[in-house]
Formats: sequence, C-alpha cells, structure tokens
Amino acid sequence: MHPSLLVVLRNLLAVLIFSLLFAPASLPQQSQQHTAAILISIDGLKPEYVLQAGAQSLKIPHLRRFLSEGTYSSGVHGVVPTVTYPSHTTLLTGTSPAAHGILANNTFDPLGKNFGGWYWYAEDIKVPTLWDAATDAGLITANVHWPVSVSARITWNLPQYWRGLAR
Repeated sequence: MHPSLLVVLRNLLAVLIFSLLFAPASLPQQSQQHTAAILISIDGLKPEYVLQAGAQSLKIPHLRRFLSEGTYSSGVHGVVPTVTYPSHTTLLTGTSPAAHGILANNTFDPLGKNFGGWYWYAEDIKVPTLWDAATDAGLITANVHWPVSVSARITWNLPQYWRGLAR
C-alpha cells in the first residue's frame, strides 16, 4: 500500500476513534437535529470511474452506494491549474484560484525560505470556505487530511501537513 494512503487511513481511524470516545460527552446538546453532510474527495479519481463503474468493470460497491443513497454532483468543473490544492480549495469556496488565492500546491518561494513548504494554512485562502459557513451556522465540522486546512475554523481538525528535513 502507498505510504501516503496509509497516513490518510491512519488519520481517519484516529478521528473515528477520537469521536467515538470523546465527542458525545463533550458536545453541547442541541435542540435541533441536523443532517450530516460529508464531502469526500479522492484525488485524481475521474468521475466516470464511479458514474460508469459497470462499463469500466470496476468493483467499487461503497462508492456506488454513495450514488444510490447519497447526493453527488456531476456538474463540477475543473480549475486551472489542475492540481490538488487549487482544485480542493475551489471545492470548498466555489470560486476560482484567482479569487481564493491558492494558485499551486507549493508556495512561491524562490529563495527557499519555506524549505519547500506547501499552501498548508487556511489563512492563505482569501474568501470564505464551506467550513467557515458551517461554523458560522453553529454546526460541528471535522476534517481529515484536506489541503489548505492548518488552523482552519474546524471543530475536529486533522489537517494535511508534513515537513521534510530542514536543509
């Protein structure tokens, strides 16, 4: 299994265990019931692999179940540049990279002061995000390994972040 997939799975397991053990006792009681919304992104997955799984001879029952029992969009348009961080930030903001400010995965750092750092920090996003709207509405939010989410306004946040060795 690819090492980055193992990190994502480990983080997801940690969030699930943490939420099962600690969240019910620490969350305030709300008089209203809210429907849960989960946004899942599988980086690089082409929509037709799920939407037309049978024609592709793909056995992906759990992803197909999202189609039959959940909600999905087939009208999402990719952005330029077509890389992870600008694309994922567009999903959360509904705006283009020119508007939200995440123009690449890596920051522009010609002098190497950031040691190859990426756009990890939510403060770099120039427009409101989905998690900002949810937080402003008093909803509980969670994140596991989403790009540009360090220090985001998220109730339970395991942001995507790593740091190599300093040069």
